[in-house]
Amino acid sequence: MKKRVKVLSIVIGIIVVGSLITIYYHQVQKKEDERIRQILSHADIAEAFVLGSYYYSTNDPIEVAYFPSRFTQAHVERWKILAELLPYIEYPEALIKENEWVEAVHMLEENIEAYSTYYYSKEESEQEIMVQPQEVTVFIRRNRRSDNLTELLEEVNFED
Repeated sequence: MKKRVKVLSIVIGIIVVGSLITIYYHQVQKKEDERIRQILSHADIAEAFVLGSYYYSTNDPIEVAYFPSRFTQAHVERWKILAELLPYIEYPEALIKENEWVEAVHMLEENIEAYSTYYYSKEESEQEIMVQPQEVTVFIRRNRRSDNLTELLEEVNFED
């Protein structure tokens, strides 16, 4: 009987230790996945506006400094013109001057979401002549234009 209790105790101990190791591993993996997600987010910001970036730390907390490249201004100009032409799209001049790109991009994402809500609140016939929400990002990042966006830009004589 004592032998069975000892064996059972050992088995339970192994299960408990194994469970604790598994829980610890998942917590570590979850933190690492989050760290990688944040690094990729910073890389996406740098790519979106052709920014140079310097990582002071890639550990928690991730610290990144951005600096404009010679190509950044064209992206910023496209953002600025859309802010003048579309409702809900704002141009954060102060944030950009201070190189606060994380906050600026976050603001752009919120603006596009608000514009998207506005766009989809319109009748289908109105939507046909409007700039679609996804075109905002495509124009700023890649300078690609739909017919509706091209027409709108021609009305204000925008040249890039």
